[in-house]
Amino acid sequence: MTARDQRLSFGIKTSQMGLAYQEIQRIWREADQIPVFEHAWLWDHMVPLRGDINGAALEAWTLLAALAAQTTGCGSASS
Repeated sequence: MTARDQRLSFGIKTSQMGLAYQEIQRIWREADQIPVFEHAWLWDHMVPLRGDINGAALEAWTLLAALAAQTTGCGSASS
């Protein structure tokens, strides 16, 4: 692949640490309305990376499926 074959794209990455589902859903829906965002990502850790390891953290794959079902413009991925 040459540099000419590569294309710059933009996306968002949200954390599900310490956030309610409704807040993450709102962010993804807003991003879905902005044409420049082509993809959206979550992190796939089972516990928060910072702070209280017993803190709230939504499971990535279930959350990803729920958010992908409610958006149309962004592709979706988990890192």
